[in-house]
Amino acid sequence: IALIALLLVQPLPDGAVLDAHERRGAVIARLDGLPAQSWQACASACGLDGSCEAWTWRTGYAGRAARCDILSVP
Repeated sequence: IALIALLLVQPLPDGAVLDAHERRGAVIARLDGLPAQSWQACASACGLDGSCEAWTWRTGYAGRAARCDILSVP
C-alpha cells in the first residue's frame, strides 16, 4: 500500500528540491524505513501528510542511517 501511495503523489516542480540546504520548521515526524530511502520517497511522505509544509532528507553516511524529517513551517 505504501508503494502505491508513493506513485500517486504529484511530481515536484523545478527548483523545489535544494541540495545541501536544511529547511527550517518544527519537526512533525522523523521517519525511517521507506521514506528515508530517497528524497523522492521523503517528498511523497510529506505530500501524504496534511500538516506537512516542508521536508528534509539526509542520506546515510559514516554509520548514520538516512533520515526523512517532516516539517511544519512557522
